[in-house]
Amino acid sequence: MSYNEDYKDLLSRNEKIPYDDTPISRDPEPRKTNFSFKKSGSERQTGKSFKVLVGVVTLMFCLNIVLLGVLIHHIKTGGNRYINYWNNSVNVSGENISTHAVQKARYSSVCIAAGGNVYDYNSFYSNSENMGSGVILEKNNDDNYVYILTCYHVVDGYLNKINVQFQGYLQPIKASVVGYSSNYDIAVLKVTDLRNIDACGQVDASDSQKLAIGETAFAVGNSLSGGFSVTGGLISRINKEISVEGRICRELQIDAAINPGNSGGGLFNAKGEFIGLVNSKLFTTKSGPNTIVAEGTAYAIPGTLALGVARSIIENDGDATSINLGVSFAHDENYPVSSVMVNDKLIDNYKVIVQSVASGSIASGKLKRGDEIVSFTYIDLDGNEQTVDMLNKYCYEDVSFNIKRNSVMKFNIIRAIGQPDGPVEIVATSISIQK
Repeated sequence: MSYNEDYKDLLSRNEKIPYDDTPISRDPEPRKTNFSFKKSGSERQTGKSFKVLVGVVTLMFCLNIVLLGVLIHHIKTGGNRYINYWNNSVNVSGENISTHAVQKARYSSVCIAAGGNVYDYNSFYSNSENMGSGVILEKNNDDNYVYILTCYHVVDGYLNKINVQFQGYLQPIKASVVGYSSNYDIAVLKVTDLRNIDACGQVDASDSQKLAIGETAFAVGNSLSGGFSVTGGLISRINKEISVEGRICRELQIDAAINPGNSGGGLFNAKGEFIGLVNSKLFTTKSGPNTIVAEGTAYAIPGTLALGVARSIIENDGDATSINLGVSFAHDENYPVSSVMVNDKLIDNYKVIVQSVASGSIASGKLKRGDEIVSFTYIDLDGNEQTVDMLNKYCYEDVSFNIKRNSVMKFNIIRAIGQPDGPVEIVATSISIQK
């Protein structure tokens, strides 16, 4: 059954008022005894009229109660009809993905239409100029608004004309742009008139730095602009640098089927936890003079990085700001120095060294070329102390958007023989805007 057929079937069932047309069985009238008083014809007629009147009044009362309930529901939901998709079954390619994990991911996913003349469900999918997907980053039940995370290229050029389709809602809802970073291909949207907020969820995130090659993953998105769909596969590579429109981007490589419309949608692990934001696919590649069609090669922004950029956009009035150390990191080797089994996953560890330190930067005179970074501690935007093991050279970038300004960072380092080791303290004063 196609998506539209399924939708129409649900709609028709939702509009029918169930009733029971089985004849009501009544017991026979009790036999009258001789000492019963007989009523005159007029008295019997009066009693019958009274019963009819009582029946009519009772019926009107019940109808008013029903209409009042419908009115209250209409006011509460803002006229948006909610269809319960939670119990629908979904088939996903890939192993070890439970239906519950898929439903959990779908519950926090949205379709996005940018541009065009959108006014109802049908025009959402037929009249928009650019289609994509998104995930619900945060929802506020008291004030009835949600933040949505998506890719910047989904809304680029249509920042004032964006509509969102939530799971279970027939009516698209307009969204505003909170901010974006074209450098990281991240945008944050806000929907403020979502009345029935309980009809949607928000993503449950997992640390993308602890992903393992071969781990199960699935994507939820508006594939081919046909509504919500789910595809599954494996994590093929981690922290792969690719060139996207002239920019070097760090991505997760996956072999799940990804199509136009999936951009901005979530990538989830087998538990339904958010691990990445789908944003690109390799269609063809060159091998000498030949052009080769690529199969099963798609990419997603690592979830920890995407969430860090989004959080910074929300906290800093639309700007993605990070703490700039003025330091470049590199791997001492191309291969991991150790691999550790963590929760049945093989995690690769790399030796991370300081490649360069910019003169006049906040790390100048503190960190030196050749220093090995073992771990570092920082204060996050909520005022909590966090410690990060330096598993690879990207670990600092992932959290740099979530470091509290003017707080103290402590780096645990190993230096060359004869030089004192860390920790080294650096004050987070240098801000970089990633627009």
